Amino acid sequence: MAHSPVVDATKCNGCEKCVDVCSVEIFEMNEDKAEVVNPEECIGCKSCIEICKKHAISIRDKTVVPANLGTSTFVVDILH
Repeated sequence: MAHSPVVDATKCNGCEKCVDVCSVEIFEMNEDKAEVVNPEECIGCKSCIEICKKHAISIRDKTVVPANLGTSTFVVDILH
């Protein structure tokens, strides 16, 4: 399952706590807001979500699900 962190810039206050807590360095600061720069490195630990007091971060989990048990597949976004 792939994880894709998302920052809501309208909620981010630029405290940099997510930048500091992320062990795989997904975030950087850009114009006083956190920005996701390495989403493919996310391990889904959710430490960024837990530390963000403004609830500006969410993680979308992407998983491949078989369609009708045939050969087709589709990707499902699950927002946390």
